[in-house]
Amino acid sequence: MPRFSVALPLLSLLALAVSVACSPASSGKTCSTYVVPAATDLTTPAVSFKSDIVGNFFLNHCAFSGCHGDNDILFLGNSKASGTVTNPADVYANIVNVPSKELLTMPYVTPGNTTQSFLMHKVDGDNCMFAKQCKDQDCGDTMPRNNELLDVASRDLLRRWIAQGAKNN
Repeated sequence: MPRFSVALPLLSLLALAVSVACSPASSGKTCSTYVVPAATDLTTPAVSFKSDIVGNFFLNHCAFSGCHGDNDILFLGNSKASGTVTNPADVYANIVNVPSKELLTMPYVTPGNTTQSFLMHKVDGDNCMFAKQCKDQDCGDTMPRNNELLDVASRDLLRRWIAQGAKNN
């Protein structure tokens, strides 16, 4: 009997750890941490905020009417219909070193640190790993909402910009 009294609590902890790691996200998918492949070089090519992130990434994936093109949750530029962003400096000021509204302890973008950038977790689809720390224990949807994750090359563009210091260039 004494052997079981020690083993049962350990088994309970193991079961809890497995259930947390495998709990479904808001989309019904299994929640797991995205791991950047070891061979990924985040230092090259150099990424420009204005042309690559705002003009390409945000404009093509985020800044739509009804999404982040015209709302006050997180403004990432004008709608795709306009084809331009009013002021990239405004977009930069909205995300860099600004605490996310869902996880107040983590900025949307922490220059040089992709693992401490909530926007990167939303795009990688592993923001659910922080559910217990998020407001109302809900970190919201992955981005883009109601879609499959973006391809790795697109996500790595954002990852490179953050890893390269999230410069306002």
